[in-house]
Amino acid sequence: MLRGQLVTMQDENVAEYRPIKFVPEVGGSTNGHFEGPPEGDVMAFAAPLAKDVVFLSAVGCKGNDQTINSRYLGTQHCSRDKLILRADAGDLRALITVRRSQIVKVVEIYAP
Repeated sequence: MLRGQLVTMQDENVAEYRPIKFVPEVGGSTNGHFEGPPEGDVMAFAAPLAKDVVFLSAVGCKGNDQTINSRYLGTQHCSRDKLILRADAGDLRALITVRRSQIVKVVEIYAP
């Protein structure tokens, strides 16, 4: 089961993230969907983005191409500014790495 984070921006340097997991759909029209914690669960965290944060996009830096590996994880290096724009839109599902209380790596999970 794939577990990741839904990443949004609190301000220009601080990202908020909360856990999500992929839930397969059996017999439906899709493979499944991502779910967050149940309503009322307060499982949100926040940390500043490192100045040299690594962002690997699953849809390319322009947002119009699949740039994924066999596990549907992003492979294209994009800028910190592009990460901020994507997270600010509020729909960035990713695996994140936090080191010394800063987000140092964000790998987008492809979710069509």
